[in-house]
Amino acid sequence: MGRKTKRQVETEQLAEKVEAERKRLLFLLRDADVYSQILDPLIDSYLDTFEVYEIMYKRWKDKGFPETQVYENKNGAKNAVKHPLSVQVDIWSEKKLRALDKLGMTNKALMQRVVTGGSTIDTNTGNAESSASKPIDELQKRRERWRKKA
Repeated sequence: MGRKTKRQVETEQLAEKVEAERKRLLFLLRDADVYSQILDPLIDSYLDTFEVYEIMYKRWKDKGFPETQVYENKNGAKNAVKHPLSVQVDIWSEKKLRALDKLGMTNKALMQRVVTGGSTIDTNTGNAESSASKPIDELQKRRERWRKKA
């Protein structure tokens, strides 16, 4: 077996990263009890996006993370423009976040969950109590508070 080229080594490392990301994602989804086979196409789409993002990020890193690039127009004037690799990293980062959002893996997904009901444990005593034993009338509490001040 001959020596592997740098490109082959990088390709293998990238494949390992993608597989590690797949395992991590599946672990998180199963741990949250959210995983189903219906999500497999979304997971594959996310992993493709993750792979392209990693490629673009590595290229940009190898160049030293340049922010700008000098561009010469037809008249010979030189202008500084945002580096194309930084633009690509931004674009693929956004795509990656959108894919994670579709999988329910972002903070936005947490805000959409609605908690119904409340705790039955009294925070002062730590005892459980039934919600029917003490009906809370917020409007009446406010009225009493304002009447005391007047």
